[in-house]
Amino acid sequence: MTGTTLDEIENSFDKRVGAEHYQSDYDGQAIMGYEFDVDEKTCVISNMSLEVEYILPQIQLHTSKMELGDEYKEYMAQLYRHETIHCAITLEALHQIRKVATQTHFDCASRINTIMFIEDTIQGIHEEFDRVTNHGWQHQNSNLGQADLMHDCKIAHEPIIVYQ
Repeated sequence: MTGTTLDEIENSFDKRVGAEHYQSDYDGQAIMGYEFDVDEKTCVISNMSLEVEYILPQIQLHTSKMELGDEYKEYMAQLYRHETIHCAITLEALHQIRKVATQTHFDCASRINTIMFIEDTIQGIHEEFDRVTNHGWQHQNSNLGQADLMHDCKIAHEPIIVYQ
């Protein structure tokens, strides 16, 4: 996102470079894919992986227009945090799946049923999180996405870049 006025930055949001990759009309998105293999006889999980692609705006401002960044600082921080929590929600579910698989006091079939239930609820948890936070527009006083998992979902780039 670039611009020398608030209107130009707003227009930049509206025209999003790479908008064809968005699967929604929201300013940010975390696209996640996970997979794992579970042995149906032993319940041993192998090859568990999570891939996260963040599609987020990044405002680029010239040093002479740094004050424009103040207008967006809170919004961008909230947006980045919201998408990070989406990642943490999925990561938390994968941790639960791994934990269930190792609970040997239950038979493997019961554990697999629980694993399938957890998988089936992941999307609903994301939808509920978006509902209670109005897709990140409202403050995120949510217990979803454990704080200790947030660092594993850290977004690599800063929301606002200042250049000379």
